[in-house]
Amino acid sequence: AQRYLPWFRVANAEASAVITVRQLLNHTSGLAVGAGRDQEHDTLEGHVRGLSEVTLVHAPGERHEYSSANYLVLGHIVEVLSGQSFGAYVEEHIFAPLDMKHSFASQEAAQETGVMASGYQYWLSYPRATTLSHESDRLPTAALIASAEDMAHFMIAQLDEGRYQETAVLSPESMAEMHRPTAESEGFSYAMGWRVSETEGVAEIFHGGIVPNFRGQMVMLPGLETGVVVLTNVSSVMGTPTSHRMAATVAALLGDTPPPAHSNMTLTLLHGFIAFGVLMITFNQIKDLVRVRRWAEKLPRPPFSTPMLLRKIVLPIALEILIPLLLLFGLPRWLGFSWAEMIRQMPDIAYWLMLASALGLLIAFLKGRLALSVFNSGEIA
Repeated sequence: AQRYLPWFRVANAEASAVITVRQLLNHTSGLAVGAGRDQEHDTLEGHVRGLSEVTLVHAPGERHEYSSANYLVLGHIVEVLSGQSFGAYVEEHIFAPLDMKHSFASQEAAQETGVMASGYQYWLSYPRATTLSHESDRLPTAALIASAEDMAHFMIAQLDEGRYQETAVLSPESMAEMHRPTAESEGFSYAMGWRVSETEGVAEIFHGGIVPNFRGQMVMLPGLETGVVVLTNVSSVMGTPTSHRMAATVAALLGDTPPPAHSNMTLTLLHGFIAFGVLMITFNQIKDLVRVRRWAEKLPRPPFSTPMLLRKIVLPIALEILIPLLLLFGLPRWLGFSWAEMIRQMPDIAYWLMLASALGLLIAFLKGRLALSVFNSGEIA
């Protein structure tokens, strides 16, 4: 990669020097699944430069681990070599020759046509129309906009050695190399931007995409010269996306193979259970808030023994503080999301977590204040 971006680096300088373009394409560079996700930048170059603080999870070339950050680096290499923005390059060298007339690198341009669907996000089981700012700074990873018909043009080129009608966007040799699996993973092999697997002798080449209010999945059966693409205008970070379930089932029908097993838990039902759990937890928190004075009235009066003080006052209040702090600081770190990204990806859960944390800290404050009053005077102020 440093051949094209001499300044490119990750936290380990030695590893930075040996990461190759092929490893970025195969997702064997060592970049973790959430690498750079918690960083805020306005440009593609900014995102790539931000990887200088990222620690690799394994040595380059050692194994496959999917990471969108690989595409960020590759996309900026395209920009440097072409002298164009990544979006402009895609429009000129992919959309135009493949006659993808309803495909865009700009959300504003797509909306001006009047044909772009509104995206939706789930808010505690209810799909709500949501228009989000376009991730133009992360186009190599997601957020290109296309119709189902245009995606069919794209798949035809993938299945016909890089050609659509009389136009070639890639040589047959390059297309074959793109589809050649080289990195083993769990349940599939990874080629260059494509997952490859086989079901009862039928080869499948597939990949999906996600932004917070849209989902998509493509499955191609090269041996049968056919494929399917499913685009949905609703998205959730939880459960199996409808686009993926539908595409896999249709592909199985086309290939005359057994349809994949899917959970009977639909996204609506899953979000319904989550909504119920959220409401029950909030109800219990409000009940604790209302009864906090009653809790104080049951506290033992001084003099306190140390074990009693710890068991009856210190530990309960410490727990009330610890849980909100874990939610506010530990959960984003564990998920690899910043709070801004959590709000963008799952606003209902993110805002509820904030509310639950605020209620928890308020209850801890009130309990602490009342317990201090009991400790000092034996009475509730």
